[in-house]
Amino acid sequence: MKENKELKESQAVGHVDSEASPKVLKHFPTLDRHKNISFLLKELDVLRHTNNKLHHQILRMEEDEVLQEEQKKKKNWEEPTALMMELMSNQKSRDQAMMSRLLLANEERDEALLRVDQLQRLVQMESVHPDSPDQDQDVDQLLQRVCSSESAVEVHQVGSIILQCLRSARQRRDDIIVQEMKAVMEERDKSVGTEQLLALQRERDVASDELRRVEAELQSLQTNQISQTPPNQHEAPALLLQLNQLSLDKQRVEAELRRSQEEEQQANERVQRLERLVEVLRKKVGGGAMRPVL
Repeated sequence: MKENKELKESQAVGHVDSEASPKVLKHFPTLDRHKNISFLLKELDVLRHTNNKLHHQILRMEEDEVLQEEQKKKKNWEEPTALMMELMSNQKSRDQAMMSRLLLANEERDEALLRVDQLQRLVQMESVHPDSPDQDQDVDQLLQRVCSSESAVEVHQVGSIILQCLRSARQRRDDIIVQEMKAVMEERDKSVGTEQLLALQRERDVASDELRRVEAELQSLQTNQISQTPPNQHEAPALLLQLNQLSLDKQRVEAELRRSQEEEQQANERVQRLERLVEVLRKKVGGGAMRPVL
């Protein structure tokens, strides 16, 4: 707006100057030709300067208009670009969340399949009982099928089934033997721990008796020392030495008693742990009772 106003004012000045030049010529009719030419040249320079100024203003206005158009286009391009970037960022976040859910679902599926496989193996192992009558009956039936088979292929198939049954029975028997051996060893450790616990309890009782005896002697000595007449110079060092010895014995017995109590507590914890382990092994091996090891 300011530039348009300046342009209009410049055009008005040029128009006034162009209109004023004939008046000037009429006002100075006595000037000679050279002076008129000089005046006209000066006026032409003024008009040329004004024209150049107007031309620069027009160029500047055109540049400003072009710049505004470019800024407007840039702004129009920036808004869709920002929107597109936001959409792409949201899409990327959704894709990452979906991939995370897919990975988690795959992991859960793999864990479920592994668990099913383990359960199937456990069921297969538990279903094989080498000492059961059903197992013997199945083997007898397979042997009868071998005897009644008429082709080598059928004999081979039935023989493979019998071998598989025997391998399963042997594996089951080996597992039972291992579990029973573990139970026997744990029983042995439990017995040893019980013996150690009893020995520690006896040591604790002996230490307690010794502590009570030392305390009684110390108390008796102190009572006698207070009730009797003051000792002479020869008896005082002996009594003091005896008192110190009793104090040391008391401290030693108290330390042994504390050590015995700590060892007894550790032995109790070990025995309890072994008892729990033995119960677990008994449940695994024979339903709560030890089976004879053949």
